[in-house]
Amino acid sequence: MRIRKPVVAGAFYPLSGEEIKQMWIEWGKANFDDERVPLDKYDRIHAIVSPHAGYMYSGEVASRVYSLLERASKPSHVLLLGPSHHVYLHDIAAPSVTHFETPLGQIALDEALIAKLAKRGDIIINDAPHLREHSLEVQLPLIQLALDSDIKLIPLVVGDVPPERVSTLLDSILEQHPDTLVIVSTDLSHFHSYGEANLIDQKTTRKIIALDTSVEPQEACGCRPLNGLLLWAREKHLDVDEVARCNSGDTAGTRDRVVGYGAYVVH
Repeated sequence: MRIRKPVVAGAFYPLSGEEIKQMWIEWGKANFDDERVPLDKYDRIHAIVSPHAGYMYSGEVASRVYSLLERASKPSHVLLLGPSHHVYLHDIAAPSVTHFETPLGQIALDEALIAKLAKRGDIIINDAPHLREHSLEVQLPLIQLALDSDIKLIPLVVGDVPPERVSTLLDSILEQHPDTLVIVSTDLSHFHSYGEANLIDQKTTRKIIALDTSVEPQEACGCRPLNGLLLWAREKHLDVDEVARCNSGDTAGTRDRVVGYGAYVVH
């Protein structure tokens, strides 16, 4: 067993599994009280888009879209896609480990499927982009809380690749496991004033809902996997709804330099 240990626990989210569970309960109460959250609307969720900042900043926004998964049909696999913040990557990279670990326990990877994708050239095996990457890690406790514990994970860091590459990869995986849930991890705009960030994020949200694959890095740090998901959704004649959106000025930061957070569901 080869385990990728958590590297941002205690920074982006609590070290204690019990503290994470308590945050989830509190977020759930807020979601239940908010009539804008359509908790019973979606029976079949194909994908979600979720932010990846510290939970004190973006956790409640993320919880709103993860809460939908509790009421939808459960997947057997989760394809988790996020950007590379620390290593330049001109490919799509899977790690060589067998499990990812969080304070809530371990999640097993689908080693056979990952090996098959690598052999076909759809992805590469490269641990370097995964070693310090938080965009995938912060999603893991939420996956564990919202879904059954026996799901198989396919965690991929997506580098500078075109949307077609990501869309083709989704087709390859979903042909084998049609009930796979796709999760794209991305924040929205970075380090603008509160008002300017709201305008940028509104524009980006309109692109996402319109399945417009021209989202740029300054609009969403995870634009590469996001644009690939949007292309795939457009080809499958799916729809995207916005579930929640805010920025760090609304949660735990000042309003002079904010980061935007949005949660979306593909159905």
